[in-house]
Amino acid sequence: NYQSHYKKVAKKIANLRKVRGTDLIADILLHIAIRQCFNSEPIACKVFYTTSGNTKCFPNAHIIKKSPTSASQLWLGKAAIIPLTDFAQCSKSIIDTLEDHLDKDFLKEEREVILDLKESQHLLPNNIDDILHNNVSLDVLVKNLCIPILISYDSPSLKTWTQDYQKLLVEELNSHYEQIKSELSVKMLKIEIHIFLIPLEDCEKFIEIFDKNL
Repeated sequence: NYQSHYKKVAKKIANLRKVRGTDLIADILLHIAIRQCFNSEPIACKVFYTTSGNTKCFPNAHIIKKSPTSASQLWLGKAAIIPLTDFAQCSKSIIDTLEDHLDKDFLKEEREVILDLKESQHLLPNNIDDILHNNVSLDVLVKNLCIPILISYDSPSLKTWTQDYQKLLVEELNSHYEQIKSELSVKMLKIEIHIFLIPLEDCEKFIEIFDKNL
C-alpha cells in the first residue's frame, strides 16, 4: 500500500543520499517557493545529482514564463537554513558561492547537466533549448538567467509573541534583505535575482524533525 511504499522510499533516500538534511530541506523550500510564487516548471530533480563526487551545482533548476507570449527564463537557485547569529556570515558565503557558480566554465558544465537530465516530453512548450543548446553563446544563457536565493533563519520576532510582532518581522526581513543586497557584486547586479526569506522559530528543531521523519 501507499504507506509501505513511502517508508521503503524514505529509507532508501536516507541510506543513499549524499546531501545533508539541512541542505535538502532548504532546497525543497526553495523548490516550493518558486513553484507556488511563479508557477514554474522544474526542469529536473537535481537534489541528489552529483558529478565525480562533487555536489557543486544549482540543486533547483526551473523554467518560468511570465506570460504566454514571453520568452522562457532559466532559474537556477541556491538555498540555506541558518541560525540568526550566522546570518551575515551565511549571506556573504552564499553570495561568494554564487559568484563562483557564475564562472563561464561552471555554467557550461551546468548546462550539460540540465540537458542530460531534462525530459522535454514532460514539459510545456517553451524555448529553453534556444538558451541551453551547446551552439548558443553563454551570453544568451546569462541574459535569460534568474538566480533565486532562499535563506531560512531563526527569527527573534517569532520567538516571543507581542502585539506588534508583524511590524517587527517586517523590519527584520527588510534588514536581512539589505544585508544580502549589500553583498552583491557588480557582476551579480547585472543578473535578475530574487530573494526569498523564511523566518522560523527554531531552525535546529525544524531540521531535527525533518531528519527524523525522513
